Amino acid sequence: MHYGARISGIVTKNMKRNPTIHSSPPKADSPRADKFIIHSCGGFTLFELILVMGIVAIFSMVTLTYLFSHRGTTQLDLTVRQIETLLREAQSRSISQASSSAWGVHFENDAGPSPFFSLFAGSYSSTSVVAAYRLPATLGYATSTIPPGGVKEIIFSQLTGIASASTSLTIFLYTNPRASATIRVASSGVVTY
Repeated sequence: MHYGARISGIVTKNMKRNPTIHSSPPKADSPRADKFIIHSCGGFTLFELILVMGIVAIFSMVTLTYLFSHRGTTQLDLTVRQIETLLREAQSRSISQASSSAWGVHFENDAGPSPFFSLFAGSYSSTSVVAAYRLPATLGYATSTIPPGGVKEIIFSQLTGIASASTSLTIFLYTNPRASATIRVASSGVVTY
């Protein structure tokens, strides 16, 4: 208390003499500098540290959840586009009579490593497959469109490109079954999703 009164007296006295002097502390090399130093043993309390760590953990969980769900939906979209492109390629090859045969896409909901789909010429066999693709591990065929262990083939006729049957195929995310996409092939050969 004694120092506080003395310091405020000095500041007030100086301010009366020279109004441009403010109540800021003196420079470090001034003899009065030690009177303005405030000693603090400040730090963070355990509660504050736990609170900050909790907030960081919540933000991390929200971010990771968003990234994983976004990654899954991106993978779903890319796979659906790949299947659509493969169906259109089969149709195009059938219309142009490539290899003098009809072309199609074979879908298999294999109970083994993962479901797959493949482009083939003529009738499906291991020798007629031109390209084969596995579904990513996070995706699966809806059992309403292809039952487990079941197959589905879409074959396009030569010259006209008409599909063998009107059908649909649904693919979904295992982590979020509500995230799904359905590819439809009309009997006229129009492919939509």
